[in-house]
Amino acid sequence: MVLVGKWNKYILVPDWVGTNIFKQKTVQVEFPLNLQGPPRFTNDEGDIRMLPDDDRVIFVAVKNDEAILKKIEQMANDLLSILPYTPISSFGENFGFIEETNLERILPLFEFPDNDSLSRKGCAIGKSSIRRTISKYPNTVLNFVMKQDGPKVIFDFNFHYLVKDAKEALEKITGSFIENKRRSEEFLREIYGLEYETEEEHDD
Repeated sequence: MVLVGKWNKYILVPDWVGTNIFKQKTVQVEFPLNLQGPPRFTNDEGDIRMLPDDDRVIFVAVKNDEAILKKIEQMANDLLSILPYTPISSFGENFGFIEETNLERILPLFEFPDNDSLSRKGCAIGKSSIRRTISKYPNTVLNFVMKQDGPKVIFDFNFHYLVKDAKEALEKITGSFIENKRRSEEFLREIYGLEYETEEEHDD
């Protein structure tokens, strides 16, 4: 889950996050080697990460578990409730899937009309992707990407919500995280005949 806005990183420090968001005394803190990105906070159980930055706060589920998604949704609710005057412009909920076995039904989708022309000109096609913006679900736009990467196909779902403030974000987030996970699985099942469990959450 990604909360986009103008965040005060001087508030979102380990002690404050541990007490108010993770509800525990300490959090594990990691910094990128180049010091260019945000720190990464991890809870005691090691199943949730939080990356606070100036323009967004990212929550990551380390494994596929609906109980973890519920915890992340509650953490996002707590953050928005405690800091209600933080300017929030949007939020996104992201889910990733990898297909490596049923490629016979997916790879034909990447047979673009210009593939033969490229091949005749000596172009070796490596990775290919298909991007779509889909209006299907209330209050959200689905940004859907399929990527062919060698012997596998990656499906990325981004459910994007525009909001005017933290209050509206709080209203729209409630109940949405697990619902969108199930929407993603239903989408792959009904459109492509694939059965999935979500992979690790990823950044927006």
